[in-house]
Amino acid sequence: MAADKLKYAIGNAASTTLSTSMTNTDTTTPLTSSTNFDDAPTSGAGMILIDEGQAAEEIAYSTGIGGASLTTPLANRGLEGGSAQAHDAGASVKGVLTIGMWNDVIDSLKNLVLATTGAVDTTKIVDVATAQTISGAKTFSAAPLLTFGTEANGDTFYNSATGQLQRLPIGSTSQVLTVAGGVPSWATPATVSVDGWTSVSDSWSYASASTITVPSGAASLYKKGDKIKFTQTSVKYFVIVAVADTLLTVAVNTDYTVANAAISAISYSHQSNPIGFPSLFTFAPAATGYTGGVTYNQAQYRVDGQTVTMYLDIQGTSNATTLTITNPFNRTGLTYLYQAGGYGVDNGASLSTSTIAEVQSNTTIGFYKTISLNGFTNANQKRVVHTLVFNF
Repeated sequence: MAADKLKYAIGNAASTTLSTSMTNTDTTTPLTSSTNFDDAPTSGAGMILIDEGQAAEEIAYSTGIGGASLTTPLANRGLEGGSAQAHDAGASVKGVLTIGMWNDVIDSLKNLVLATTGAVDTTKIVDVATAQTISGAKTFSAAPLLTFGTEANGDTFYNSATGQLQRLPIGSTSQVLTVAGGVPSWATPATVSVDGWTSVSDSWSYASASTITVPSGAASLYKKGDKIKFTQTSVKYFVIVAVADTLLTVAVNTDYTVANAAISAISYSHQSNPIGFPSLFTFAPAATGYTGGVTYNQAQYRVDGQTVTMYLDIQGTSNATTLTITNPFNRTGLTYLYQAGGYGVDNGASLSTSTIAEVQSNTTIGFYKTISLNGFTNANQKRVVHTLVFNF
């Protein structure tokens, strides 16, 4: 291995003699005295001159010292245009600064500055006193250490709006990394209990019998078909049918009503069947086409996701060809949905075909005598029993 391009000077006034002779292949230089030969940054490293002024004069470079001997590998002997020589005991040994060493220093400095101005050449060395742009892929031999002066164990960094690294201090135990306002942040996760309900600490308030005022941002947390429960003296359950920024609309029912009173103990669920949620809700539709009173033997619905199944058994006296009831859900997609199944009674006799239920609009359901949408006849008892399934 050749000597390093840039070499140390071995020490001020380093001068002694060889304690024993050495050949031109020896790799150690024995010293009578090691005084001042171990002053370099690496002890014993430096340029030496052996047999100064003699025919066997030789310049060599020592890489270290062991006891009273300098380490002078064969590749480090006979430098500066000379060759390795044999030396007798008592030959002089001195630490020197050679012209070659000086020229190497000059050449190295020239590689770091502009020849015309003497300024630092930033294509070869980074001036850390000013802002620097590093482009292209860079490979580090070890993981780079970024020191900003305020970081602590566990801190992370992210790209800020200004394009600079921004420090995010470590969060608290059990917090999770989330996004708020377009930047990462630490937050305490919502508590999801084993019963399928997620409790919230938001403040909810009465808006109407079918609407609840909630904090802004509801659309990012709730969706149609979600289940909610809260307490107004007693626990109440509802299905969300529409979501606005600060307003939740729920399907009305007669089992539970949204009262004009304080709302507490709020929870929601994205699950189809959280613990305690009713399997059926009773509702009281408004009927048209009947004369006198209407009897609802059954008017109930169940919800799975955004699909509603409605169970109806309605009877009363009518002379209208079409019987309708109000629908607590706004059907999505096509305006009309025809669905056969169920049966009816017209003028005291069973119908010969199944009755037809039709979702006429977002707010009404109509009933007909036949699949061709023929109407009922006669001013007598009419009874319709039907199961209707649609999306809302």
